[in-house]
Amino acid sequence: MILLSQRDERWSNEKLGFSTDTTIGSHGCLITCLSMIWGSDPVKINDWLKNNNGYAGLNLVDWTSLPGFEWRGWIYEDDKVKETIKKYGCCIIETDFNINPKDGSHFVVAIGNGKIYDPWDGKEKAFGSYKIFYGYAIINPLKNPVREATMVSTPDWIIINSDNWIGILTYLEVTKKNPILDDAKNVVAGIKARANDMEKQRGQAEANLVTAQETISTINDRLLAETVKGKDLSSNLIKNEAKVKSLNGQLDGIIKEKGKLLEEVAELKAKRGFDEIMRPSFRGKKSNYSLIKYK
Repeated sequence: MILLSQRDERWSNEKLGFSTDTTIGSHGCLITCLSMIWGSDPVKINDWLKNNNGYAGLNLVDWTSLPGFEWRGWIYEDDKVKETIKKYGCCIIETDFNINPKDGSHFVVAIGNGKIYDPWDGKEKAFGSYKIFYGYAIINPLKNPVREATMVSTPDWIIINSDNWIGILTYLEVTKKNPILDDAKNVVAGIKARANDMEKQRGQAEANLVTAQETISTINDRLLAETVKGKDLSSNLIKNEAKVKSLNGQLDGIIKEKGKLLEEVAELKAKRGFDEIMRPSFRGKKSNYSLIKYK
């Protein structure tokens, strides 16, 4: 059974029954319950009820028109509800959002184990989510008008397809020559157990996925931080390279200046040596030029 919400945008604005101002979203809790137990959707159930005298008046469901209808209890009987769930796997129960029955009631699907499917928001809830119950309805979900519309229209449909049923039971390793209902129930119980195991595995896989996503998010955050740090380092490197280039330019200038100064010093030394050689020496009255060694 799938969870459905009467306020799903796919059908919430559809008119309920033949009314002009009431929608599935506002008052379609019962047909949404029927959709869940019949494996359909509120639009199809709404159309089926309209085309098969399923509405009394504009939009009140006529219980007796429903395929599989067995009983409508106007007083809540817990034992009967539990028996129905044990027999069919579900039971429609009438409750309310508050304790005032005059402002309308609300229908939910009881599924056992203290759980209900609430069509108001399409969620599984605890049975005690509602404080009061007014009544219940027993409907055999196997008498499904939407599904049966696609089957061969004959009361002998199951008999005609009995070979298929036996073939399925044999395939599922029910090896008796003449399988009985209990054999089929055992097979179904095994399938349900396997489905429960798979559901647990899926839950664990989803938990692992969440953990992996959190790890990936953490790594992405670290990667982003490292990327920002890398950009800062690159920016600093560019600035430092510019500084080095500038310093290299200054160093080249200094080297050139030093070269010029060395040339000037060499020139001055050479000039000074020449002057020392050519400097006159006076002895007495006569003047002579003497060679003076430059050191």
